[in-house]
Amino acid sequence: MAEIPPPASKKSEPKSQKQKVPPPPPPKKKIKKPPRMPTKKPPPPPIKKKGRGKIWAGIISIILGIIIVIMMYGMSFLPLLGALCILLGVYLMYKGFTDVDKILTPEIKKVNGKIKTKLVYKKKKTLNKGAIFLFVAFIFFSLPIFLSLFQIGNVATQPYSVFNEGDGGCSVFKNDLEANGYQTAAIISSYAEITKLPEDFPLNRTILFIIGPKSIFLPTGIIYLQQLLDAGGYCVILQDEGTANEGLLFLGVFSMVNLAFGGAAYANPMDLPFQDGYLCQGSGGPNAAAITMSISLGGPSYNVRFWTVAPIRGETTMFSPTAYTPEDVWLDLNKNLQQDPGETTQSGGYPIAAVSMSGNLFIISDPDILTNKLMLETAYDNRAFALALVNQITGGDTSWKIVFDEIHQVKMGYSSSFYFGLIVGIEDFLLLSWLFAPLGPYFAFKLTKKFIPEAEKPEKAKLSAIKREGVSLYARRLDWFKRRHRYDKAISLLYRRLKRSLTKILQLKGFDVDAVIDKLLSLYSEGEIDEKRLIEAFKTFEAVEKGRRVYYKDEFLKIFLEMRWVSDLSTAQ
Repeated sequence: MAEIPPPASKKSEPKSQKQKVPPPPPPKKKIKKPPRMPTKKPPPPPIKKKGRGKIWAGIISIILGIIIVIMMYGMSFLPLLGALCILLGVYLMYKGFTDVDKILTPEIKKVNGKIKTKLVYKKKKTLNKGAIFLFVAFIFFSLPIFLSLFQIGNVATQPYSVFNEGDGGCSVFKNDLEANGYQTAAIISSYAEITKLPEDFPLNRTILFIIGPKSIFLPTGIIYLQQLLDAGGYCVILQDEGTANEGLLFLGVFSMVNLAFGGAAYANPMDLPFQDGYLCQGSGGPNAAAITMSISLGGPSYNVRFWTVAPIRGETTMFSPTAYTPEDVWLDLNKNLQQDPGETTQSGGYPIAAVSMSGNLFIISDPDILTNKLMLETAYDNRAFALALVNQITGGDTSWKIVFDEIHQVKMGYSSSFYFGLIVGIEDFLLLSWLFAPLGPYFAFKLTKKFIPEAEKPEKAKLSAIKREGVSLYARRLDWFKRRHRYDKAISLLYRRLKRSLTKILQLKGFDVDAVIDKLLSLYSEGEIDEKRLIEAFKTFEAVEKGRRVYYKDEFLKIFLEMRWVSDLSTAQ
């Protein structure tokens, strides 16, 4: 029986599909409006003026140092402090000029893949440090030229100077020596003059007079004084109070070392000779410091007038006293020219003149005995005593040279000679002494390396980068040699290429000069090629390759044209 189909109303209907929700419309992008141009320019970033304080501090320090040097030159360590103030001022100004004008600028840095901007101070303009250094050095060494146009004070008023014709000078002593046939000289820079010019200053016939020193003695200068004494020269120091003790201290240290090696001893560094205080005579008053006493020298006695005498210590072991004061002389410790309690006389008097154990170093406790005022007093024998002292040392031989120390005296005036002596003395201290001389080549090397540019070396470039530029490495190196005027290197480079070319064109197994010449000659009929020229050309090529220098462009061009001629010979056939 056939199945009955279901009614049409009950037929299975297809399942209805769910409609997809349409995506939301994309949000409208907010278009930023272009920034509005400011009507006013933004204010410049702030400038950090860090070095201005250093510049002003340097100027003040230089002015203070100049004042100390001018007003107190010759007062032991004070001028040295003034020079240090000037050097400090120059250093501060140098640092100030290189630190000023630091402007706040943005600095872009990449941190963890993110770019960050940070405001930092950077120098807006930096001065050339090398130019500053060279400028300061130029000013320093040209001071005698510029300052010769100016003079502060009167040089002729320098106390104890042999050029001072006033009461406090020693020109009469110098004139008396020259009138008796002696040659005199004055040192204004360094004792090195004595040892560096033996034809002018024979060391075994030279007497150095150090009269009233007030300026500091440098150890390097004392070394030259010791050389004078070792050679048989003499030194006479006249000092009441000043810096002679410092000089004798250094001399004593060196002489003790010299004594250990069998030399002579000149001073005891543990017992400085000049005692602090004035020797006075009488009951006090303004003339209490003046002492008149009789001194025997080579037989005759001389009535010598002294003033403001500082006694020599009696416990010195390296000196033998030769003259003593009268017993009624007392030591004015507080220097008020009055005899106070505790300031008593000494039995036998105080020693005021002594000679070293070596016999060629004399000490006298008063420089005033050689001044013009006391030398011209007819009531005293200072003038005769001074000449007799020199004759006693020289034995009357006028071939001796008498040298006066004008370095360590108080400077009352300034001239070009003073600045010249000061600068030469500093140079001697820094460059001509055994202590600092080894440092000279080192600093010269450092300065040369710092301020003179190094020779440029051939740049190293990758072959891939050169190919991208369309230039061969050979062409780049050749161009570098020509620009740097290294024509010999350029010729060597060209010759190596010529050898490769000749080897390939002439079909040789290896390059040989004789074989190449024979091959080239065989390509042409006899007499067609200048054989002598060809041989000379290869000799020149070989010589340059082995190290012969080519300095001029014309020579390079001549050799290059010879290479072209040889190359054309090989390719013409």
